[in-house]
Amino acid sequence: MNSPPVAQVARGDIELLVTATGTLEPRRSVDVGAQVSGQVKHIHVQIGDTVRRGQLLPEIDPDVQQAVVDGARASLASLQGPAARAAGAGATGHAGSCSAGGIC
Repeated sequence: MNSPPVAQVARGDIELLVTATGTLEPRRSVDVGAQVSGQVKHIHVQIGDTVRRGQLLPEIDPDVQQAVVDGARASLASLQGPAARAAGAGATGHAGSCSAGGIC
């Protein structure tokens, strides 16, 4: 296989016009997926940029996910409240103290 021609890069005017029809195809493309969904807050790259592994591409708005986390924490706290009170009630099943005769 022949190597492509190599030339030194220099600024200058374009002196040749090529007219053609067809479809341009990228040399290499990749599919990008996400483990979360949401509204894109900011895109940190542009089409044609070279990217590195681990580089932040789009930034997802965290507000929706934060609301889900906050709701789950509130739900957990509401469930833990009765469980903690029941655990503190002891074997009688009632919170508070009982009389010496065992009447609660």
